[in-house]
Formats: sequence, structure tokens, C-alpha cells
Amino acid sequence: LFKHTVDEFVQSGVYDLEMTDGSVYFSEAFAFVSFCRLHEVDTVFESGVYKGLSTEVWSLFAKEVTGIDIFLSTEAETRLANRANVRLLAGDGRA
Repeated sequence: LFKHTVDEFVQSGVYDLEMTDGSVYFSEAFAFVSFCRLHEVDTVFESGVYKGLSTEVWSLFAKEVTGIDIFLSTEAETRLANRANVRLLAGDGRA
């Protein structure tokens, strides 16, 4: 499973992204991306954007990423502003 995704993951530029406290670990992101590749997932819905790192990581691999958060931070909005395949929504992801 993982050997088919490792080259794409490393070459994506994911390791050039600025880490933030409380964000997804690259190992977790790699596992998630591998799972998405295995099951041909190309759209990601994320509840809880925080500062936007995981959303940015998903944008490197998914055709479409929608992130929803009760309190969208300025940091996340700024970080993701140039990601054409990312849509951010303010709201409760549990609703």
C-alpha cells in the first residue's frame, strides 16, 4: 500500500510546508493520502481546519478540498488563499 504512494508524497513538496503547533503529523498525512489513493478518493471534507496545514496538505493530493470550522482563523484563510482547489466554510461541521 505505502510503497505506491511514497514517491508521490515526497515529491509533492509537502515537506516544504511550514509546520504549525497542533497540526497533522506528516506520518499521519502520508497514511491518509495512501488510503485515499487506494480507494480512489479525490474529494476531501475536513471538519476543523485550525491553522490550515492539514487542509493545505490535502490540497496537494485531492482534486477538491472543503474545510469547515466554527472559527476560521485568519492564518488558515491566508495560508489557503492561493489554493484554487480549496474551499473554506465557516460553520459547525457536526450539523
